[in-house]
Amino acid sequence: MLNTRSLPHRRSAHGFSLIELMISVTIGLIVAAGAVKLIVAIDEANSETIQSTRLTQELRSLAGVIAGDLKRTQRLNDPIAAVAQGLTTTCTGTKTTPAQPCYKFATDPAQECVMYGYTGTLASTAIYNYRSVRRDVVNGVGTVVLDQLTIDPGTTGTTLLTDTEMTTCPIANATAYPLSSTEVDVTSLCFSSFSDGKTCFFDTSDTTCKLNSTAVVVPAGNEIDICIAGTLRAGDTYTKTIRRAFVQPVFIRSTSID
Repeated sequence: MLNTRSLPHRRSAHGFSLIELMISVTIGLIVAAGAVKLIVAIDEANSETIQSTRLTQELRSLAGVIAGDLKRTQRLNDPIAAVAQGLTTTCTGTKTTPAQPCYKFATDPAQECVMYGYTGTLASTAIYNYRSVRRDVVNGVGTVVLDQLTIDPGTTGTTLLTDTEMTTCPIANATAYPLSSTEVDVTSLCFSSFSDGKTCFFDTSDTTCKLNSTAVVVPAGNEIDICIAGTLRAGDTYTKTIRRAFVQPVFIRSTSID
């Protein structure tokens, strides 16, 4: 009797078909593309945050410089030692020196300039300082400029500025000093005080600093409001479109302003 051995059946070898492989590759590419897009979006968001923070810091620093000088506004060499002792003497332009200088505080109609003054320097308390801070455009770039005129009333033939001269921006015959960073294009600047009856704010609809349309909020008697808006000059096209503003109230130490 012939004994035959049963041969084992060969198992079928299962794997990915071409269609399954193509579908898997397609899904993988979609997932990878989504991951790359997410990484790029996160990187762009981080970059925008960094650039916005940098711009805001530049504007904050500029406002701090202006505020530090404005706090000395009006007539006094040492406002801390003589709080509320400022006077409102009319500036006549005569050679007679009043007990306190006749400084007048004023903002121009466009609100982009402020005129003021104070007594004394580190070298001499008798020196009279006349100043204006304004926005200027040089080669298409906005910058903030400080104009300074120093008068020694003891000099023969020297006269003080008149009210009219103290409300004309920039201060005549003054030396101009740039205050803002070369990295920032200052696009808008606004100053307001109690006499304006309104306060400066940043209008997001047209990204400019301006006075509010109604006198809902009026600065206090010794308050000056500053609004500065700008963009970065360096960077790609998108970075240059980032615009930020910084608004800060400043309180005059010596007295209420005119």
